[in-house]
Amino acid sequence: MTEAAEGWQVRLLKPRTGLLAQSLRAAELGDALCEVMLARDNVIEDAQFNKLVPNQFVVELPPDEYQRSYAPIEQQLGHQWREQLLNRLTTTNSRQGRREYRFGGQVAVSVRPAADLAAGQARIRSRLAPDVAPAEPPPGPLPACLEVLPDGRRWPLRTGLLTIGRDPASDVVLDDPRVQELRLVSSQHAYLRCAPGAYRLFDGSPNGAPSVNGTYINHQPVPRDGQLLQDGDILILASLHPMNPQLNTPGVVGLRFRAVCE
Repeated sequence: MTEAAEGWQVRLLKPRTGLLAQSLRAAELGDALCEVMLARDNVIEDAQFNKLVPNQFVVELPPDEYQRSYAPIEQQLGHQWREQLLNRLTTTNSRQGRREYRFGGQVAVSVRPAADLAAGQARIRSRLAPDVAPAEPPPGPLPACLEVLPDGRRWPLRTGLLTIGRDPASDVVLDDPRVQELRLVSSQHAYLRCAPGAYRLFDGSPNGAPSVNGTYINHQPVPRDGQLLQDGDILILASLHPMNPQLNTPGVVGLRFRAVCE
């Protein structure tokens, strides 16, 4: 059966310019996935005039490059790229002011070698596949937690999306009276996407609105596409001095990420 018959759209990515072919970095491939997802040729309208975008993606790489740089972190990369696609679609809808774009089904991203690719090349296959098996892990508790500093209060984590902020509707409610009074921390200040072994922190609310005073990990701002947490990471929510966020500022919240909480 041909690729067209199976519904695949194919985009070949060529090496970056230069005297020598240079491999595309994982971040560049993530950006390319987002471009493919929203490409006009890949978007279709359903009976309700919703714009459906591809939900199944395969990244193909030259075998040597795949084995050297991608096979060791294949599972982590698939999760990272999937989160990037989810967040790009959320941000795009937020800018439109409505939920204009929807995935055609559960989102799945994989990476594999392809013998016909030259050094530095990559290929992205995409299609709408409503029958793709759900990529989300089953809901349930996870071993990790967030520990409030300095009092040690703990918030257990679970699979899925968890919001953090002053809003009582948040999954992690920062209800300290001083935090509520000074309002340096936003109502929905940050959020986590949690899966077994992968906890990614994002600034702002899931609808794309950034926090007012920033989110920091180990005193560094959280990137726009989020950051995977490592055991012992210190999270700082809000700072009056972005170049030097401090935990001892009234109204600022500090959290420690624990990969395993007893």
